[in-house]
Amino acid sequence: MAKWTDYTTDTNPTDTDEVMALDADKSPKANKRVTLSTLADYFLDKLASKVFAKLETQNQTVIGALNELNSKQFSIINLSKEFTSTNGNYAYTGLSITIPEYTMCLISISISWMNAMPIGVILNSSDSECSNSTMAFEFEGYPTVATYITEPQNKSRTYYVWAKCEGIGVNRASIFGCSCKTK
Repeated sequence: MAKWTDYTTDTNPTDTDEVMALDADKSPKANKRVTLSTLADYFLDKLASKVFAKLETQNQTVIGALNELNSKQFSIINLSKEFTSTNGNYAYTGLSITIPEYTMCLISISISWMNAMPIGVILNSSDSECSNSTMAFEFEGYPTVATYITEPQNKSRTYYVWAKCEGIGVNRASIFGCSCKTK
């Protein structure tokens, strides 16, 4: 048998190339030939079924962890709608956002000044009435931009954007942000 350094080096191996492995299950132990394709399949099978306790996912196999991470949907939110403001009163802008169950959102709600100065925004659970009992979030001030984080819940819910402006005119309500499934 030649010395290890006497063998040529292959920088472009193929599936049919062979390596030598020690068959430790045989008695006496013996060398055997294994193709790179067979060796690759062996490693992939081991990698797919091995449990890695340090993975911080429910399923601690590599494939299970990847599937779990891929199932947590992340999406960008970009909604916008023009509305006609009423002078000094909150009015529904026609803009709403539905948040699916088990989803967390980080959203920025803004009212753009086009024809009347915005002075307040409310994220509300109703599109027909605006009161303390239906209000999820309120911000008053100019510029009218507010950030809101929704907690994941076991049911979907819809929020409606209400705006208050000084004067009557057409303005734009916008919701920008991102959402992530938590379950």
